[in-house]
Amino acid sequence: MSSSFTISLPLLFSINLLICISHISEAAPVLIDNYCPDTKPFLPNTTYQNNLDNLLSSLSSAADSASNNISSSGGFSNATAGRYPPDQTYGIFLCRGDIDAPTCSNCVATAAQEIGQRCPGKRISIIWYDICMLRYSDQPIYSVMQPFPFARQETGWNVSEDPSRFFQLLNETMDDVLRTAPSSGSGKKMAAAEAELVGSQRLYTFAECTPDLTASDCGTCLRSAIARLPPETGGNVLTPSCNVRFEMYSFYNPDLVTVATVAAPPPVRDPVQVTEPKGRSNKSTLIITAIAVPVGVLVVFLSLASCFVWRKGTTTHELVQEEAGMNKITNEEPSQYDLATIQAATNNFSRQNKLGEGGFGEVFQGRLPNGQDIAVKRLSRSSRQGAEEFKNEIALVAKLQHRNLVRLLGYCLEGEEKLLVFEFVPHKSLDYFLYDLHSRDEVLRCLHISLLCVQEDMVDRPTMATVLHMLSSQPVTMPQPQRPAFFPQSTDQSISRSTRQSVNGVTITESYPR
Repeated sequence: MSSSFTISLPLLFSINLLICISHISEAAPVLIDNYCPDTKPFLPNTTYQNNLDNLLSSLSSAADSASNNISSSGGFSNATAGRYPPDQTYGIFLCRGDIDAPTCSNCVATAAQEIGQRCPGKRISIIWYDICMLRYSDQPIYSVMQPFPFARQETGWNVSEDPSRFFQLLNETMDDVLRTAPSSGSGKKMAAAEAELVGSQRLYTFAECTPDLTASDCGTCLRSAIARLPPETGGNVLTPSCNVRFEMYSFYNPDLVTVATVAAPPPVRDPVQVTEPKGRSNKSTLIITAIAVPVGVLVVFLSLASCFVWRKGTTTHELVQEEAGMNKITNEEPSQYDLATIQAATNNFSRQNKLGEGGFGEVFQGRLPNGQDIAVKRLSRSSRQGAEEFKNEIALVAKLQHRNLVRLLGYCLEGEEKLLVFEFVPHKSLDYFLYDLHSRDEVLRCLHISLLCVQEDMVDRPTMATVLHMLSSQPVTMPQPQRPAFFPQSTDQSISRSTRQSVNGVTITESYPR
């Protein structure tokens, strides 16, 4: 009896040890961020609340079933609860493709519990961890690509690699995962790539999309996320539909993801110095010196003489050429941007980036991946302008490029979106433009042309071709502007062509077509 008891103690200890090790392997997921938009909340103990509870329970069960090998969710699942809108709820979870099923189940269960605590009463919510993402909405989200909102995490390490060479290598590895992830044949849209840096350092990159996306949508989402990566410190960008990451250490399981190796560009080496025998070295040096010195002196002399002749002939025209170049109307073709790039630049047309709104649409400030600030005019979707008319307008605006006009950089025509991308000109005071005589003359000339364009008599107003000639010619003789169309009449003229005084003093304007 005692012998049997003695043997069972080590066995019991071993079982407890295995249980502890299994719990350690399923470490708690690390919370990155959550998104709880300011939408109409739902009340407790309502139909939507019940549907949401059922939805989160269903997602947790799907992840748990995969961990118990009952079914395979592949680290991804979607669910719907409720039968009738607006109380229907839609949910999705995605686990990083290189983690095992039990770890995925643990992360999803944690997310399902914490998302209600962090976003109480919200009809739309997203929560991101280092190894999984869970989201729900009152609108369908399955197979819908959403690159926004996004969460970004920076690592903050230093690279001993040459910066230009490092960025070249980073771009190449990111291009590799961008090409591979959307068409991955494993059922998961993910890819990883590594590259060797200087010494023992290595670069590790990873990209993944939710499997419900098409290859095209996955690529669009990844390009948008890559544009948001911290360029120097390492880290990751997490969106509702995809995520990307790069680090200086291995953070994924190479046994569960196919890893590509990207060849590093060759480092720049110093020129090889060739040594010669002493006897020949002195003789060669004398010969080279005897030839090089006279030739060098001759070359310098001819260069100075040519420069003097050229400078004398061009000095008198230099200022005129520079002025003409500054006022030249260019015919450069505007670039065509894809919608994902513009969405990333403007933070998906967020209210914080909005500069203003007019009759034809809204204007947003943004920043392209190369750091250039832009202003994006988003034409109203209610406009009846078709694609061909929009392209014709772009061609016309492109011909009006001028130093006194905001420069058109490009456009985007994708689906129902019609966007014009201009250079962003920050606000400055009038003193800035009137500081020197040249700028003051330019401002006065523009004001003169503006007064010509608002003259009362339509015949006196310049055509667009004439306006372009006035802007591009320096100098140019311009007629004196006549009375503007909305000039107030004297009191003895009760009725005029442009204005009519009402009894209460309010001005009534009659419009006349040109």
